Amino acid sequence: MESRRRKTSLTPLSPEEYRAVACWMREFTLSKPIKNISRDMSDGVMVAEILKHLFPKMVELHNYARCNSTQNKLSNWETLNRKVLRRLNIYLDERMMQDLACGNNGTLEILLHELMIRHGQMKDNGDNEINPSSQQPCIMLR
Repeated sequence: MESRRRKTSLTPLSPEEYRAVACWMREFTLSKPIKNISRDMSDGVMVAEILKHLFPKMVELHNYARCNSTQNKLSNWETLNRKVLRRLNIYLDERMMQDLACGNNGTLEILLHELMIRHGQMKDNGDNEINPSSQQPCIMLR
């Protein structure tokens, strides 16, 4: 499995990739409107909602609480990373989770872009279930 893992750095998205993420986000009805994506989604709750929409059997929304403290936001991201993202072969390192919880500009969009790509690949392949041993390369976001 380690040989299939590919690492990426947090290179900023191109303007076209940002637009693609923004258009993709319009597909979802979330629990609250988004005014500032990095700030409003920094607790991970709305990312969990998106994942619940994409993979209903994989996400239990009661595991994620709206919060303001960085420590509680980190707890949400750690839970999301452990319970859901790893099943998609996406691994967030500590720094990425810290950046997400702090709402650092661009970090969330990189994750959303990766989720958008993964979901598109699964749809194109006709995958209805997540198979950890599938040929999708693992990605470790750093």
